[in-house]
Amino acid sequence: MDLPFRLSGSSPIPVVFIVGPTGSGKSVLALELARRLNGAVINLDARQVFQNAVIGTASPAPAEISQAPHLLYNFLPPTQVYSAGAHQHRVDTAVRKTIQAGRLPILVGGTGLYFRAARYGLIPAGPAAEIRRKWEARAAEQGWARLYSYLKRADPVAAARIHPRDRGRILRALEIYEATGVRPSEIRRRHGWRTRRYADLVLGLMPPKPVLRARIHERTRHLWEQGWPEEVRRLLVAGVPRNAPVFDAIGYREIADWLTGDSPHKTPDLLLESLRRRTVQYARRQWKWFRREPGVRWWVHPPPPGVLTGLVRFHWKPDGPPHGPFPAVPTPESS
Repeated sequence: MDLPFRLSGSSPIPVVFIVGPTGSGKSVLALELARRLNGAVINLDARQVFQNAVIGTASPAPAEISQAPHLLYNFLPPTQVYSAGAHQHRVDTAVRKTIQAGRLPILVGGTGLYFRAARYGLIPAGPAAEIRRKWEARAAEQGWARLYSYLKRADPVAAARIHPRDRGRILRALEIYEATGVRPSEIRRRHGWRTRRYADLVLGLMPPKPVLRARIHERTRHLWEQGWPEEVRRLLVAGVPRNAPVFDAIGYREIADWLTGDSPHKTPDLLLESLRRRTVQYARRQWKWFRREPGVRWWVHPPPPGVLTGLVRFHWKPDGPPHGPFPAVPTPESS
């Protein structure tokens, strides 16, 4: 099948981004587009990168992977600290290989920083391996809470944007500050997230809140029945410590505590209700992030596949308008 665009040596590489909160249907839409447009699905979710964490992170199943290439899923050891910058480099490689194979890159995920890194690139401060290793050693000795307190003193503005348990971003901020002598928040202000790296089309899904909440409730139960507790048990049996990065994914540490008798939730139903609440709260944070992103074409419900693939093709039509004739659709605020 031909690509839905013309590519010359001087043309920016075209990609489709699909964003939105967890449970909104991003993966289903990405697979449908990949099937219809000879595409490859590339992961932009920070938790779907870990090995042996497939069920609880709702990573693609073998039946889905068999229908279209899926890249950058479940490849990273569960104990490895990872970053948006490291993922950006892997995404760039995956995009190039996808284009070389004659396929359309479809980047999908709900991790806002991974999306920004792929779309704009990160703050231009080079890696400092020695500094990073020093801070990693300090984290192992003193704990991540102490590192976060260092960041709050060095750059309160940057710290306010970073969750206290987001190890990758804490580490990166401290690394940047020590390597450059400039507060990361100031470098961020100069960077501005303005220059796009690809010729992109960004599709966003945001169902009405009651619909999204119902989907999250149903999905949490489904993941549990698919074997989520057994997946967590296997991680523990394999010796993965509960402070490993994989356990930062929603539900993994909570289920580990439940399995070992350390949870305040004594029954599966109480634990499931807690996991549902946490996931709904996370979905709200995702929406607050993505609603600030410019140029996202929001859909409350995905349009019929044929209509959407037609829009994607028209987006890069040489004699068409630069962003395609998208219909006026209700935004999440009006739903």
